[in-house]
Amino acid sequence: MTRKKVSDGLLDYLTQTCPRCKGVGRILSNNSNFIEAERIIHKICASNRQPAFLFKGNIEIASMLIGKKASGLNRLQAETGKKIYIYGDNETPPENFMNIKKGSIKEVEYAFQELENQRKNKTIL
Repeated sequence: MTRKKVSDGLLDYLTQTCPRCKGVGRILSNNSNFIEAERIIHKICASNRQPAFLFKGNIEIASMLIGKKASGLNRLQAETGKKIYIYGDNETPPENFMNIKKGSIKEVEYAFQELENQRKNKTIL
C-alpha cells in the first residue's frame, strides 16, 4: 500500500499559480515576496547611514509590510532605527520591491508625498 499525500508540499506553500499564464507556470507566493521585502529593508537600512528610506512595491506586499494600524511598519522602524516609508501600487509586480529614495526625513517624506500626489492625479484623470 502507498501513502497518499495529505498535506501541501513546500512548492505549494512558497509559490502560487501564475495569473498571467493561468497555471502553466509558478510564481513566488505573496508570503515569500513579503519575507524577501523585509530582508531588503533590513539589508539596505543596515548598510546606509541615512536616517530615512522610501521603498516601492506591489500594493499587496506593501500592505502586508505596513500591517494593521501600521504595526508592521512600526516594528520595522524599531528594528532598523530608521524612518521608513512604503509606497504600494498596482503596477509593480509582487516580486519587485526596491528602495527608490534615501536621505533626510524631509527629503524622503517629500518624495513620498510626490508619489501620493501622482496617484491622486491619475485617479482624477
